[in-house]
Amino acid sequence: MTSKEVSPASSKPPAKKPPLFVRIIRWHQFKWDQLTRGLTNYLRSKTRNFPTVPPKRLRKVVDEVVGSQVFKDALKPFAQETGFSLEQVEDKARGYVKEIASDLNYLTVPIWDLVLSWVFKRIYDGLSVDTVSLQNLRQKVGQVPIVFVPNHRSHMDYMLLSYIFYYNDLPLPYVCAGQNMNFWPLGGFFRKSGAFYIRRSFEGNRLYQATL
Repeated sequence: MTSKEVSPASSKPPAKKPPLFVRIIRWHQFKWDQLTRGLTNYLRSKTRNFPTVPPKRLRKVVDEVVGSQVFKDALKPFAQETGFSLEQVEDKARGYVKEIASDLNYLTVPIWDLVLSWVFKRIYDGLSVDTVSLQNLRQKVGQVPIVFVPNHRSHMDYMLLSYIFYYNDLPLPYVCAGQNMNFWPLGGFFRKSGAFYIRRSFEGNRLYQATL
């Protein structure tokens, strides 16, 4: 008689299950990922003219600005005048760029569409739009920088402008906002909606001026 050979695999003990708290955390993470994917897909489906190439995220904007040679050259005089190292000046300037820069995310648009459509229908009889000028503008988009300077009689100026662009399939404009608008909890949402923030006063702060 020959004895049966025992394979190495059969001699291994069965794998232990992770602790209960680890399984609970993994389950909640899985459900959270499902929720965020579903919400993202829903908002995409509700967004008109969702860009093929989405706007750059805040982190990438900051890295590109601070990493550019033009920006580094502009910071060298500050390092020489103050006695700080170029790396220290760059760190301070990076904080300024992060404070200023927008983080436009088109997934915020359906929320604004819902709110502004409700508001405009209740306070206006209708919107009169110069479609000829919009068509002329459409031909310039992407070709040259375009800056709009509303008279800013109210906050409705830039909201109406963005709303009209959205419904005429034009890219959403970035909106210059005072730093006082960057308040919790709405400041981050405004930044995601295209706002970029500047201080009301920065006299004497040459590093902030150069960064801006």
